[in-house]
Amino acid sequence: DLRVMSPASYLTAPPRDATSIVALSSGAVRACTVAGMAFWGALALFFAALLVGLAYVVVRGLALWRLAKRTGDTFTSELDRISLVSGQIDSELAKASASAERLQNANGRLSVSRARLDVQLAAIREARAQVRRTFWFVPGR
Repeated sequence: DLRVMSPASYLTAPPRDATSIVALSSGAVRACTVAGMAFWGALALFFAALLVGLAYVVVRGLALWRLAKRTGDTFTSELDRISLVSGQIDSELAKASASAERLQNANGRLSVSRARLDVQLAAIREARAQVRRTFWFVPGR
């Protein structure tokens, strides 16, 4: 069963004993292609999920950063406002302390004036009593 092949047929036809190899390899290629496609599809899905997850983390991280920045700005402005109000309170307390000191001084002067008034009223009462005793006989007292 030796056939003679022309040189051109060697280029186009597979060898005679390669039919079993070609049949096996075509099925193997098909199975390998489905498994390969499943692998590459799973790998693409993995990387897509990884990119979506990374994008989500970046977006949420930026939102957190903006929130922290806004919160810091709010804290800073509130601390500045509290500092300003504290300065005003200190100023008002200083004024109140000065007013309290002036009030205390005025109260001391008032008590001294009241004591003088009491002495003068006592002197007037005593003078009236003396006049009554002296002019007991004058009607219309």
